[in-house]
Amino acid sequence: MNAYEIRLSVLNMAKELVKDQHNDKAEEARENHSIQRDAYFNAIRDDKSKSTDIPQLSLPVFPSSDDVVKKAEELYTFVSKDKGE
Repeated sequence: MNAYEIRLSVLNMAKELVKDQHNDKAEEARENHSIQRDAYFNAIRDDKSKSTDIPQLSLPVFPSSDDVVKKAEELYTFVSKDKGE
């Protein structure tokens, strides 16, 4: 592998890591929303709540290319360290 191929590989690895982190956070947000929504509707069914505010799903912002580059730089710095450090 030449230097460009290594950088491309690190960039692809960073993209996958950032995407996976985002997907994990989004899944957690969906699960939390589902729990809140179920509790809301159960409370209405049991007439314990007079609130009309339905819990809203709030998803994390999708990572930008800058986020991917920053993660790639972190990875590249890690792999390019001297063993003696």
